[in-house]
Amino acid sequence: MSEVILECSNVSKEFIQGEKVIKVLNEVQFKLNKGSSLAVLGPSGSGKTTLLHILAGLDAPTTGEITFNNHNLNNLDLNKIAYIRNKYMGFVYQSHHLLPEFDAIENVSLPIIISGASKKEAIDKSTDLLVRVGLEKRLFHRPGELSGGERQRVAVARSLANSPSCLIMDEPTGDLDNKNANSIVKLILDLVEEEKLSLVIATHDINLANNLSNSLNLEIN
Repeated sequence: MSEVILECSNVSKEFIQGEKVIKVLNEVQFKLNKGSSLAVLGPSGSGKTTLLHILAGLDAPTTGEITFNNHNLNNLDLNKIAYIRNKYMGFVYQSHHLLPEFDAIENVSLPIIISGASKKEAIDKSTDLLVRVGLEKRLFHRPGELSGGERQRVAVARSLANSPSCLIMDEPTGDLDNKNANSIVKLILDLVEEEKLSLVIATHDINLANNLSNSLNLEIN
């Protein structure tokens, strides 16, 4: 029997705007097994990004529970949630969020150094990851010297920096043209398969969604 790595149980999220209560998520539930993948689909405004933030412990649900690796995030303090997030989760966003003053190796090395590794260990691992994503000739280029597709490849490499068990991605191909988007999709799927990772990805890309184990459709409430 497959082990559940991430469970979302009847999660709802409301925001208060003046006297109005805006319900963004309504009793969302799913289970994700280790090594499985989930596409989160839905129109803009349906709460895809909000759900990802809740799954990662960056936000709390109004009602419902998130369980990751048998830890109920609702019962943990912020420091413990941050520890779990940094150790077991990797993130890729629609915008790459790379530090513009750092080159590719430095951007990927930073979370490794923060986790306690030496600078040499971080550089060695970063180099290996960047080679794996096809950027062996761009190691010392800063984000401004890279194409959109190359910047997103650096972001993918960075998401693997601390050997996570689960990747959470928010529209990683949203800012790319079709050619680069297809290339990034193939890269993500190959890495997930090679590393036996779990994956949750918010996307409008039906081609990507069709290649994943499961899908979750959100609607505007």
